[in-house]
Amino acid sequence: MPSISVLAQTLRHKQFRYVGVDGPTGVRKSWLAKTLARQCGYQLVQLDHFVQPGLGCFIQAIDYQRLAKVIARTKPPMIVEGICLLAVLEKLALPLNYLVYVPHQPSGKGYQSTLLVQELKHYHQVYQPESHANATLVTEELLMTSSYDVDIAYIKSKTLVSVVLAIGGVLQTLVGALLLNSGLNAQSGATLKIMGAEMSATGIGGIILSTSVLWAYFAYLARPKFSTRSETRQTTGADGSSEIYEFKSSTQMLVDPAAPPTVKGEADNRD
Repeated sequence: MPSISVLAQTLRHKQFRYVGVDGPTGVRKSWLAKTLARQCGYQLVQLDHFVQPGLGCFIQAIDYQRLAKVIARTKPPMIVEGICLLAVLEKLALPLNYLVYVPHQPSGKGYQSTLLVQELKHYHQVYQPESHANATLVTEELLMTSSYDVDIAYIKSKTLVSVVLAIGGVLQTLVGALLLNSGLNAQSGATLKIMGAEMSATGIGGIILSTSVLWAYFAYLARPKFSTRSETRQTTGADGSSEIYEFKSSTQMLVDPAAPPTVKGEADNRD
């Protein structure tokens, strides 16, 4: 099972004409397809944008005329994403050059119509997309593992900086205290010659002691600030089914959400 970075590298190098992202509902196929399209420079077509509402199914609810028109005028390389992908593309006589399958994940939940559940079951029995896939990715494991690694690296780096600053502050305090003590105990007042200028040890020690508080302040600013956030979103498909997604984010984000790829089909609803 390749990582998303390895898969993205493969897609960039090979520049496949048509790449498919298939799998059941609620497994973050859309997130994966958008991420790959952005990182690899592929166009993106999502089947959900071509489903006619109110039918309760998927394969028969696709507006194949509009879908075929969008695919025809979209310049490859292209990623096509959606459930029952092989059955839909078979009706268009569109061969895939590379298939990515995202399997069912225990955390996926939500309401689906009985007709859609039966359709998905029948599709997987007939087309067996997982066995025909060139790559299989579990998006939940990718998100959790990568986020965990980034969080640990973040905490370690911030902690190291904070500890170094704290140690520097302690050393400066000790030096300042020694100089101040020597200046106070000397009968005639100890002096230090710095760049040709003589300064009393008491004065230098006082300056060092007073500025050591800056080290403590910078160490406080550099401390790890780790936080987590959980968000739940519910989407309702054109076929009447609903899906609930749970998103978890922490100190660092795994994927840069800026500049999302153009999603073909959204602008074509007026056709």
